Amino acid sequence: LKSLGPQDNRIVNKGSLIAVSYEARAKGVKRIMRGAEARKVCPDLILVQVPTAHGKADLTIYREASARIVTVLSNSEIYKACIVERASIDEVYVDVSADAEKL
Repeated sequence: LKSLGPQDNRIVNKGSLIAVSYEARAKGVKRIMRGAEARKVCPDLILVQVPTAHGKADLTIYREASARIVTVLSNSEIYKACIVERASIDEVYVDVSADAEKL
């Protein structure tokens, strides 16, 4: 994982936000806000341009990473008795009820 610096060319000020961290949400930033509007409520906000294709956000690399994580969790010995369910591109539910009942 690499931190972005001010010189990184992926830092942008325009476009609509497609994802917002919990820290930015706490300061009033919301999904679909425009970059300039989000900076008004959170001046220290760092906006990062995701890859694009055909004029839209291309989330392919995020979907692929998410699928790999679900596969790892599903095949893990630790979660063997658990049900792993993908909720969204960046959320997974892990039902640990079967293991919890053994306690």
